[in-house]
Amino acid sequence: MKRILRGIILLALVSGCATVSRNRVYQIGDIEIRIFSNQKDLIRDMPTDVHIALKVYHVGMFGWHKREGNKSTIWTLDNLDSFLHELKHYLEPGWVHSVPCGQDLCLKEIK
Repeated sequence: MKRILRGIILLALVSGCATVSRNRVYQIGDIEIRIFSNQKDLIRDMPTDVHIALKVYHVGMFGWHKREGNKSTIWTLDNLDSFLHELKHYLEPGWVHSVPCGQDLCLKEIK
């Protein structure tokens, strides 16, 4: 229930700022949200292994969720659909994509 409430607060926070054209970072509890106005900045800020995979395989990216211990980080474009997708990863840790995503394929290759 705590995660759902936090998700609703995050959604309200992010959707209210959707027209701002700059990169932003929000920290709420155990989650950090990094919102980018363009894909180039988003990819540049991602973890090194993801960044390398995207360059090697020429794959685009709209968002990413990473969980390390009790801390989570979401990287997302300033786009409600992308944010909701990554928020679902945070709220439902066992959730997997119904179709393979490019990032899953790339990361399996380089790990």
